[in-house]
Amino acid sequence: MGKSSIINTLEEENNIKTGEISQATMKGAHTTTSRELYILKSGGVVIDTPGTREFGLTAPSSEARSSGFHGIDKLVKGCKFHNCTHTNEKGCKILKAVKTGGISEDEYESFMRLNREMEHYESSLQDRKQKGKKLSKIIKNMKKSGYKNR
Repeated sequence: MGKSSIINTLEEENNIKTGEISQATMKGAHTTTSRELYILKSGGVVIDTPGTREFGLTAPSSEARSSGFHGIDKLVKGCKFHNCTHTNEKGCKILKAVKTGGISEDEYESFMRLNREMEHYESSLQDRKQKGKKLSKIIKNMKKSGYKNR
């Protein structure tokens, strides 16, 4: 479902033009052609933008990372290992809190999903940077070899 479709659903109307989902790719085609600010009846505000397929979550570094789960963020600092994955390590304060009821299973699962999403986005960003560097080297070497003069 695209942004325009979400806005139509939230407003319980179909005022914004949307396209069909491709059966080949199972993705929608870009239909929105300009930015538009929508003030929802419920009081929210949404900006519909053309061409944006996804948004990612990032954190500048693991030390600066704040998950938004303030109780969990405090416990992370007390884990025995600085690189604790909070999945099976002995000395993990988060796992202990889940066992003792200090943190609910739902909150723990939400925290872990958010961490996986941030890790995925960070790895994708690293892949893009590495590909960009490789491409830059290829272009630089081609220029050195005088490819234009051939």
